[in-house]
Amino acid sequence: MIAALYGTAGALQEGALAAISFGVLLFGMWTMRNPAAFWKAFNPFLRADGRFAFRFGFVIGLLWTVGAICGCIIGCGSAWRAGLQHHWL
Repeated sequence: MIAALYGTAGALQEGALAAISFGVLLFGMWTMRNPAAFWKAFNPFLRADGRFAFRFGFVIGLLWTVGAICGCIIGCGSAWRAGLQHHWL
């Protein structure tokens, strides 16, 4: 009984983490597509019209996106594993 509850709770927690990673993925994609808007929203004192600022904003968005993709894959895989563990226990 307790093992079944643990497996279900683990799958739900991992699913929630995958959903958070998906939100970070969307934010990273928005940052990649709109680096000037990113700089204006989070650092209004920096002039975002320079080439360096655009490239740096793109790189920040790319890193967020790649990290979130890895988080989504790991979270979904862990949720699947927890669900299988619940099934076989």
